[in-house]
Amino acid sequence: MEKENNDGEKSIRKVKKERVKKETRVIEDEIFNIKKEGEKVETIRTEILEEDKPAPKEQIKKESKIFVGVIIVMTSFILMFLGLYILMNSINHFEQDGVKFELLKTGQLAFYHTTLPVIYNNSKTEYNFYLRTNPRTLSDIPFDGRVLAKKEMVINMEKNNATKNFNCDGDGVIAVANLVKLYEFIGTKVIRNESIGCDPLARYMYVNIKEGDETRVTKVGPICYNIEIKDCEILKGTEKFMLETFIELNKKLRQSGQ
Repeated sequence: MEKENNDGEKSIRKVKKERVKKETRVIEDEIFNIKKEGEKVETIRTEILEEDKPAPKEQIKKESKIFVGVIIVMTSFILMFLGLYILMNSINHFEQDGVKFELLKTGQLAFYHTTLPVIYNNSKTEYNFYLRTNPRTLSDIPFDGRVLAKKEMVINMEKNNATKNFNCDGDGVIAVANLVKLYEFIGTKVIRNESIGCDPLARYMYVNIKEGDETRVTKVGPICYNIEIKDCEILKGTEKFMLETFIELNKKLRQSGQ
C-alpha cells in the first residue's frame, strides 16, 4: 500500500515538474488512480499542458513560399484587370490629330462622337457630332491643303449614272446633311447652286462632290475643294472633310484659350 502511495505521489510530482518547465499551448487530461492506506481508490484528474514548440525551419520556408505565391497571383489578377481597363478605355476614347472622340455602339452600328463648344442661353455647352467612319481610318484618306472657312459656302454634287446622284443606299443624304449641319453650326451659310463654281477671289467657300478613282479631298482654288468619291464612299469623303474642319476649329479654340 505504501509503495503504491509513493508511486502515485511520484507521478503527480513528475507531472507538476513538467508543467513548470514547459510553455503551454494545448490542454490534455490525464487520470491517476491513488489508493490511500485503509481507504478506497481515489481518482485524481490532472491537466498536462503541451509544450509550445517552435515551428521547424522547413515549415516556415514552406509557409513563406505559399504566402509569396498568393501575393503574386493576386497582383497578377490586379495588373491584368488594370491592363484590360486601360485597353478598353483606349479603344473607346482616343484622340485624332488633337480632336477627342468616343466610340459609341448602338446594336451593330458604331458612331464616333465628338463635341464642339457653343454658347446657348448665355452659357457654354457642348454640341454633339457623330461620324460613321473611324477617324483613325479617315487619316489615311489623302488631303492636300487645309480647310479655311468663310461666312458662305456653295456646295455642289456632280451628277452621273454610276453613283445615281450619290444616293448610295441613303448614305448620300446623311453625308451632305452632316456636312451642312457642321458648317451652319460654326456660322457659315450653306447654299446649293450648281450654276456657279470655284471663286478665284475667295469670296465664298466652294465644295464640289464628284466621282473619282480614289476617295480623297483636293484643294482646287483659294478656298475651293473637290471631295472625290470612289465606289459610293461618300460618308468617308465628306467625313474626311469634316475631320479636317474639326482639326482647324480645335486649333483655333486652343489658341483662344477655350
